[in-house]
Amino acid sequence: MDRPRTPRRNRKLYLTLVGAVLLAVATTTVGFRVDAGMPAVPRQSVRIAKVEHGTLDRSVGSPGTLVPERIRWITAATTGRVERLDTEPGAVLDAQAIILRLHNPDLELETLQAKSELAAARAELANLAASLETERLGQEAAVASVSSERSEAARTADANERLALLGSVSGDELARSRERDDELGTRLGIEQRRLRVLSKARVAQLEAHRARVTQLEAVVRFRERQLRDLEVTAGEAGVLQELPVEVGQWVLPGTLLAKVVQPDRLKAELRVPEIRAKDLRIDQDARIDTHNGVIEGRIARIDPSVTGGVVKVDVRLLGALPAGARPDLSVDGIIELERVPDVLWIKRPARAEAEGTVALFVLDADGIARRRRVKLGRASVDTIEVVEGLQEGDEVIVSDTTTWDQDERIRID
Repeated sequence: MDRPRTPRRNRKLYLTLVGAVLLAVATTTVGFRVDAGMPAVPRQSVRIAKVEHGTLDRSVGSPGTLVPERIRWITAATTGRVERLDTEPGAVLDAQAIILRLHNPDLELETLQAKSELAAARAELANLAASLETERLGQEAAVASVSSERSEAARTADANERLALLGSVSGDELARSRERDDELGTRLGIEQRRLRVLSKARVAQLEAHRARVTQLEAVVRFRERQLRDLEVTAGEAGVLQELPVEVGQWVLPGTLLAKVVQPDRLKAELRVPEIRAKDLRIDQDARIDTHNGVIEGRIARIDPSVTGGVVKVDVRLLGALPAGARPDLSVDGIIELERVPDVLWIKRPARAEAEGTVALFVLDADGIARRRRVKLGRASVDTIEVVEGLQEGDEVIVSDTTTWDQDERIRID
């Protein structure tokens, strides 16, 4: 049986249609594979920021703690055993409040001995003063006696001279009266010099014994002060922050007994990483977040050395302390460095460092984010300057994109 032939024109039309279908399928398949190789990321799962133009407020953020501006460290003035604790940490104290009491029987005995030595030295001084005064009076009597004898001898010599002129007294008698007058004059001078020597010696001896008494009085005062120091007082009004001793503990001079602070006079001690501390200056403004309020402050001191990779910065608080502010409270500080006008800036991307270069995903109008090298400049806590690679209005993914480090493009849905 013969088959009917298909016209050549119909065959060409058929082949054309088949080719078009195959081309459409191939094109769709290729397009699907291209899109399938590009990660699709939900828009709400990333942070997108827009490049801004204007003034960049540079600041440095760092953690820290509130510490007292004034701390009174109370240490043991002498050895002793802790006999009693009269208060506990957190108590509000006045200057005379007793914190704890120590006991030292050896110190009590030494005080009694010092008082006994002082009493003996005072008695010895009194006896010496009386003895020297008696000796001085005896010497003054001797001077007075010789002076009287010499006066009598002088009158006799004068009388004999007048009688010798009348021939009533011999020359020998006159010579003896003159010699007697001279002898007593010499004796009087010697006795007077002896009195002066005795007076000087008396003063020196009394001064030496008085110095001994003064020394013993100082020893007694020192021992009595040590006894008083066994009752450890606050010394100034404040709050007892630490009491690191227990009843029965034996302490040595210099041992820390307590720490008293003034809770209404606090400062913030910030720990700034050393790489961010180069722009810090005294009197720069700061904000201290206590997690229950923000306090304005100003840098008062910058530690000259680096410890553990950080620089300690003291911030003087200018405002009133919020409720709950107390020593050792953890805080966050932001130090205002400078205001940089007329620059491009953006919210600080993850892993972005100042004066560095970073690869960022920049969004196109079609919803595709393409990787682009961006040069960055000066940085702040949450913003950073854009030097090259971006323009005002560009939208950039600033959250962590390490998941797509091997991709050059991602689709934002």
